[in-house]
Amino acid sequence: MSVRTAARAATTFLALLFFGVALPAAAPALFAMLCGLIASAAFYTLVYRLTGKMELAAAATLLFGLSRSIWVHQVIAGVRSMSLMFMALLPLTCKAVWSWVSR
Repeated sequence: MSVRTAARAATTFLALLFFGVALPAAAPALFAMLCGLIASAAFYTLVYRLTGKMELAAAATLLFGLSRSIWVHQVIAGVRSMSLMFMALLPLTCKAVWSWVSR
């Protein structure tokens, strides 16, 4: 384990310990789940803004969240769910900045 990975794990553990999670194995898994939840919410928002249909956005998000690769990376602690969160937030951020700049 590298020093950077250990420092990241320790920071995550201390942040979740602040919220009352005392199990060392549960803290990274909860962090991965939280990142996956934020990614799913961003995906829902993106689909809703593109289509304007709430039912379609909900169905697409359900299929997205229950797909095998997304499910595995949200359950197992790791950095893949965090990178998925950033990738899902990127188009929303670009759209917000573009609408702000084009005023």
